[in-house]
Amino acid sequence: MNVLVLDTSGPSCGVGICVDGAVRYEAALLHGRTHSEAVIPLVEDGLGHLAMSIGQMDVFCAVTGPGSFTGVRIGVAVAQAMAQAGGKRCVALDALEVLAAGIGPGSAVAAWMDARRDQVYEGFFSAFNQWPADGRQRAVDVPRALEDLKQEKGPIRFVGDGALAHREEIIAALGENALMMPACFAIPRMAAAAQLAGERAQSGQSMEAVCLQPTYLRLPQAERERLARLGAAT
Repeated sequence: MNVLVLDTSGPSCGVGICVDGAVRYEAALLHGRTHSEAVIPLVEDGLGHLAMSIGQMDVFCAVTGPGSFTGVRIGVAVAQAMAQAGGKRCVALDALEVLAAGIGPGSAVAAWMDARRDQVYEGFFSAFNQWPADGRQRAVDVPRALEDLKQEKGPIRFVGDGALAHREEIIAALGENALMMPACFAIPRMAAAAQLAGERAQSGQSMEAVCLQPTYLRLPQAERERLARLGAAT
């Protein structure tokens, strides 16, 4: 089974290809262009290196969020279009799980994506031996997240751009239980995403293209601001 995965949910734009259970291609770009300009050239590059065509892909996967509202929609729309064009199925991946999967099995993981305004998108995954692992995903204020994590026992590995942005606060709150992953892991590993997508496709966790939808953990900024104005006016 051949699986193509797209990630446009965060600052980086990524593509991964899994062929018969093996990751054969991964690429991620941090660039000044919109993801809509970069994702198709990355797909073409990957297929070209593998001497494959888009028609040889059996399943199309998108990282459906959380993350940038516009970015998430780009990846979902492109995956849907490719799948519908060939009558193929889709797989959805959670951005926080992809981040955590990139550092592999071990102790508990807190995957933090920077949501700005002193908030993060948090995925907390207890100690595990293999992926996928059960966990919680939420948009949360940093102080609240740290208070909750103080209740956990043992070391916690922190990964993601949100963890980098709040490194000092994390260490001050959790001390030696905070294991900060290197900055190179802040960008989601497309090899991990492709592996996860391939495993889920093989296990039958695919869906019709129309069922692939973005996953948002909070309202868009414009809606939050509108509600804040209404609250201030009452």
